[in-house]
Amino acid sequence: MKFCAALLLTLIVACARPELQVELTTDKSVYRSGEPIEVTVKVTNRSNRDTALQFASSQRYDFQIIDPTGATQWTWSADRTFMQVLGSEGLRGGQSIEYREQIPATLAPGRYQVTGMITTMGRPLQASATISVE
Repeated sequence: MKFCAALLLTLIVACARPELQVELTTDKSVYRSGEPIEVTVKVTNRSNRDTALQFASSQRYDFQIIDPTGATQWTWSADRTFMQVLGSEGLRGGQSIEYREQIPATLAPGRYQVTGMITTMGRPLQASATISVE
């Protein structure tokens, strides 16, 4: 299994499967304390062949916010339950799937890493971006 990573401004793209590109975007890079944060994680099949993402539960994605000390400040899935059932999502060549959430931010001022994950079996596909709260 190959691993690749690329840095583009504040966007980090990590992929375990080279045909898949994972992107995380936020609606802006600087927020006021208490302001909600809109995040989107998107996976794109960059090949011309169909592929499938395999999942160990009904969960398809997750989001997490990490503070500068490495402590997790928020996880989207923390207060949710998911069916324990195998599943898959097909991606045709060139097709994308995206998941969007609004984070009810209660973050203190500082810099944070926001990570979006496609929760595939084995190694989740993920990308991260840095945001600031003032």
